[in-house]
Amino acid sequence: MRLIRGRHNLTGFTPTDSAVTIGAFDGVHRGHREVLQHLRREADARGLSTTVITFEPLPGEFFFPDKAPPRLMTFREKFRALDSLGVDNLLCLRFNDELRAMSPRDFVEQIFVLGLSARYIAFGDDFRFGKARAGDLNFTQSLASELNYEVVPTSTFAMNGERVSSTRIRSVLAEADFEQAADLLGGPFKLSGKVLKGKQLGREIGSPTANIALKRVKSPLH
Repeated sequence: MRLIRGRHNLTGFTPTDSAVTIGAFDGVHRGHREVLQHLRREADARGLSTTVITFEPLPGEFFFPDKAPPRLMTFREKFRALDSLGVDNLLCLRFNDELRAMSPRDFVEQIFVLGLSARYIAFGDDFRFGKARAGDLNFTQSLASELNYEVVPTSTFAMNGERVSSTRIRSVLAEADFEQAADLLGGPFKLSGKVLKGKQLGREIGSPTANIALKRVKSPLH
């Protein structure tokens, strides 16, 4: 999978026509995987590559740095998960004042069309982009004929009658329900970090432990 870091690197990127989706993709859970499978099917049917657009920091972290929910994945973990699922390109946009000030039309033209040569675009009807969050699925659809692409909404993926979402997964992790979290994620929840040398007190009580420095600001586990 090719990683494109930031809008400025789109100038050196020569894209093939692509099928594009956009979002936080935190956790790359089963709902996300349904979207990616749909994108791959449609891309293959049209002879397109697949591209995922995501953000660093996530928008919630930019606007509410002290109140943003904990991530389910670090960016590196997200990259590996998307790569393992066969995504061709990952565009990571730096979420900052400049990006959020872009008009929705500029976002569509400069990023989707000129930057990524999008011919097929799929995302949820609750996703917003551009200045004042004025860009959405309907707006993107309104430019489709002029800019020569297709737009479709992605379907909600539910389990046990409830939508699969990163918020739901954080909730079950907070309750230490790892079995349900694994069902929603499509695999076990993982924390990665560096093992630090401690005082080795665990040996004295016959129960060795590990001190791990997590590669994230906050953990979803309480």
